[in-house]
Amino acid sequence: MAKKKHALDTRVLAVFLLAAMPFVAFGAFVVVNMAKGELRESVGLALEQRAVQTKLSLESYVGELLVHLRLIALDPQVQGLVAGPAPGAKESSLLESPVAARLRQVVQVRPAFKLLQVVGPDGRTRAASSRSARVLHAESAWFKALVGEDGAGAFVGDIVRPAGIINATLEVGCPVRGPDGGFRGAVRGLLDASDLYAVFGPVRVGRTGHAVLLRSTDGLVLASDETERILRDPLPGWPSLHAALEGFPLAEQGEALFRTTPPGCFACHSVAAGVNLAGPSLAELGRRAGETVRNAGYQGKATDAAGYIRESILHPSAHLVAGPSYSAGGRSFMPDNFGTLLTAEQVDHLVAYLSTLP
Repeated sequence: MAKKKHALDTRVLAVFLLAAMPFVAFGAFVVVNMAKGELRESVGLALEQRAVQTKLSLESYVGELLVHLRLIALDPQVQGLVAGPAPGAKESSLLESPVAARLRQVVQVRPAFKLLQVVGPDGRTRAASSRSARVLHAESAWFKALVGEDGAGAFVGDIVRPAGIINATLEVGCPVRGPDGGFRGAVRGLLDASDLYAVFGPVRVGRTGHAVLLRSTDGLVLASDETERILRDPLPGWPSLHAALEGFPLAEQGEALFRTTPPGCFACHSVAAGVNLAGPSLAELGRRAGETVRNAGYQGKATDAAGYIRESILHPSAHLVAGPSYSAGGRSFMPDNFGTLLTAEQVDHLVAYLSTLP
């Protein structure tokens, strides 16, 4: 008996394909968007973590430089210089004093300083590490910010390129105060802003990537490995980039978690300055954490501010904060089980939030 042959009607096949195409397209659309969302979330999380770490590193870098200025301000020779009469008008008198020699020693230790000056209460330079065109500072923004008993404890200016100077500079200063707290003068430092790239440069990805420090208000390039772009134009596409940054609310998620139980952080910690509850205030924790890990008395294993905050969450007894209600017998009263109560992602959120507290 002859085998029966079966033929496929191409019209039926065409109808089937036409009917199936919308479902196939919809499925592909869903899969692609899910993958896109996952990629965006993972990349965004990694970038924001790098951004938080870079912020803390920059603050730590500038903070260390301000510490040098404060040490200069406390030097008895500096105190005597600003309290005494102004030196002569000759520039040599500003460069040959013992205080000037002390300033040059600091510049040798911290080459980031291109110029150091000690300024008297009248705004006139009393000593300098090297020659400078500017001798009078009474009308300068940095001096006005520090002058008086109610003046700021430190000044950090904008990155600018002064006339006649090739490299961009960053101006910092701190007051010189007497034993009574009265304003006696100030110490001014001028930094080569290109040195900032060494701080945030490691955030770049791969060999061909770039790391750029931008001004948050308009996207102006403040520091970069491409020096010709510095202080010239905003980063191309800045409006779109600024809008996209709103899509990575890592710190906002951390704030929401902070006020949730568990972990219930808000029950023991205030974020207001000077308000200590069962645990110490967390105000300015990012700055204080950086100072803690650099302190000789630090007992933990963290090497930076973000690492210290993470360690404080997961291993609260690694380093004990002084306070009668914070610990006893070498153990912190803070629970040590947040490593099991929280996911790694939730810990990242908390670290990001706590790092940015004012």
